[in-house]
Amino acid sequence: MERLGGVQLMKRGWIGVGLVVASTLVIGSCGAGQPDDAADGRAPTAEDTGAAWSVAPATAIDGASPYTEDGITVQVPEGWVTDRAEDEGVVRIMVYDPADELNPVAITVSPDASDEAVDVQADVTWTQLGAAGATELERHPVEWTPWPYAQAITGVVERDDGAGSTFVSISARDEAESVMVSVSAQTAEGGLEESLQYQVLQTVEPAS
Repeated sequence: MERLGGVQLMKRGWIGVGLVVASTLVIGSCGAGQPDDAADGRAPTAEDTGAAWSVAPATAIDGASPYTEDGITVQVPEGWVTDRAEDEGVVRIMVYDPADELNPVAITVSPDASDEAVDVQADVTWTQLGAAGATELERHPVEWTPWPYAQAITGVVERDDGAGSTFVSISARDEAESVMVSVSAQTAEGGLEESLQYQVLQTVEPAS
């Protein structure tokens, strides 16, 4: 394992959805324009939008402990750890099982919170993941009670061992427009919504 900015990086030769999202949030939150190129050579448009992605909020996971910092709360399962780094006001948090480091939950938190910022971040995430080799990319409007405006990018990434991971990366802002998050989760291809990683994602909410 190697470290960059205090956040543990995953093994080389693998895309690492959380790392892509973490590295692009500053770009998105600084008001970058629409990207010129997406995975198929064009920026995402309404044609690319899939069905609404509904996230059922969860407030607890058996045996988990709450992590509350930087304007958000997330439940950390027993035995899991967190890594945190901050750069120019943007916080990056990795929540993961040390026995399964290839499938973390990555959370980035920014004070630039607006519908426009969410849209830009979703565009940037689409472009960067497409450039990194992600496939089956779709963009979805998100229904998620703690976050009144959100957009999701879903798809599949391939590790260097040939195994696939299904992912979702959600960019969202809170009701007060004081916090924007990008939350990504991934696991073995086909099992995302049944995974503990997805349960962790479901617990992310603005800190009260």
